[in-house]
This record gives sequence, structure tokens and C-alpha cells, in this order.
Amino acid sequence: MAELIRQLVAYDHERVMDLVGKKSAENLFIIGDIEAYGYNSDIQRVFGQFELDKLVAVLLDYDHNYIVYSEGSYDMEGFAKIINADEQLTGLSGLREIVQPMELLIHKPTKRKSDTYYAKCE
Repeated sequence: MAELIRQLVAYDHERVMDLVGKKSAENLFIIGDIEAYGYNSDIQRVFGQFELDKLVAVLLDYDHNYIVYSEGSYDMEGFAKIINADEQLTGLSGLREIVQPMELLIHKPTKRKSDTYYAKCE
């Protein structure tokens, strides 16, 4: 199997941080939620898409609010399937270029959609 989406565990932490850490400001919520709640929490789940053994995308579910991040193309259908299965879906957010194409695959109304913007003080 070349591609795989699975729920992540503490063992995956280094790979997750390697991926999201490349754009740590844009992924502040993903990083902060993982640091606060980890991978085994009643309020949070973290999924990852692997190509061969490389983590290429992350989907964080914090209290039915989803944040997605990937550096390039990712399995939008696979992540949308996870989101669509959530009976209590409340929100979807992330960088516009990552989230917007997947929104077409979300068949449930969300109470909140928000784009993530990056602002830097120099």
C-alpha cells in the first residue's frame, strides 16, 4: 500500500513536528493543540497521510473543529471522509489553498469555516 491515512500516536510526534514545523506560524494551532492535548485525548484526534513511510499531510480534530495541513497535494477524499463521518462537525480551517479544494467534498454543513492567514511583524 503506497498511501495510508491513519490516526497518529505519540510515536509519530517527531514526523508531525518535522512537517508542521516548516511553517510553524501557520500551524500554530496544530502545534499548540498537540502540545496541550497530545495524541490520546478525549477532546482531540490527529490523523496523518503517509506516502510510503513519509508523512505528507495532517488533519487535526479538536472538539469537532478540523484543521488540515499539507505541503503539497494530499488525499482530500480520505480526509473529507473522516470529516463527513463526524456527526458533531462544527468547523473547518487551514490555509485557503489547502482547505478550499476539499470543501467541495464536505457534505455536511459546518457552523464555522475560517481561513488561516499569516502575518509577520518585521
